[in-house]
Amino acid sequence: MLKSALIVDDDPGILALISEIISQHGFLSAGVSRGEDALDYGRELHEMDVVFTDLRMPGMDGFELTATLRKRGISCPIIAITGLPDKGQSLYHSNDGKARERPDMILPKPFGLGQMEQVLAYLNHIESPVAKQAAMQLDLGF
Repeated sequence: MLKSALIVDDDPGILALISEIISQHGFLSAGVSRGEDALDYGRELHEMDVVFTDLRMPGMDGFELTATLRKRGISCPIIAITGLPDKGQSLYHSNDGKARERPDMILPKPFGLGQMEQVLAYLNHIESPVAKQAAMQLDLGF
């Protein structure tokens, strides 16, 4: 059974790369370049199995998107991808009045195929404590 993923990244190359990798693991994906565009999916967002989002994007950043999705009741895993050297800590703690929430995991760019495959193994076995432990050992979260 195919799983669904939404990929949000302002870099078309990263969008294509993530889409290609996850398609080989049973995911059907849609991609958008801005956080605001992700919100246009409306009810479809409730059917997503995972959301991948860049942290630093023009307009709504990945932390804002995470907060907005959670506020709307979207409970699927949210995996952030970032090239920021501090995994987005400074962006998260920005004092600009925007609502922000941490995603379930943060995958640093550049990431290797092995890292992405471990994230996908976690997603495919989300209820498995072994898969969660393996993903956490990657230091993908805060």
